[in-house]
Amino acid sequence: MPYSIKDAIDAAYNDNTNKFSDAVGDILMDKVRDRIGVEKIKVAQTFVNPEDNLDVEPETETEVTPEVESNPEEEQTDEKV
Repeated sequence: MPYSIKDAIDAAYNDNTNKFSDAVGDILMDKVRDRIGVEKIKVAQTFVNPEDNLDVEPETETEVTPEVESNPEEEQTDEKV
C-alpha cells in the first residue's frame, strides 16, 4: 500500500515508528523512481540529438611546446673530474 506524507505524519504523531519508517521509505522511493524516469528521458534525448542538448563550448586550438630532453652524458661532465 503506497503511503502519503499525511500517513507518515499521523504515524509519527501516534508514536507508530514502524509505520512511520515504512511511510517515509515508500515516499522517498517514489521520489527516486520519478527522478530516475526524468533522467532516463534526458539521457535518451542526448543520444538522439547530441549536438542540440550540449551546452559545451567548442574547443579552441592551443599551441603546445614540446619538452626538450637533456642528454645524461652532458650532465655528468662535472662528476668525472
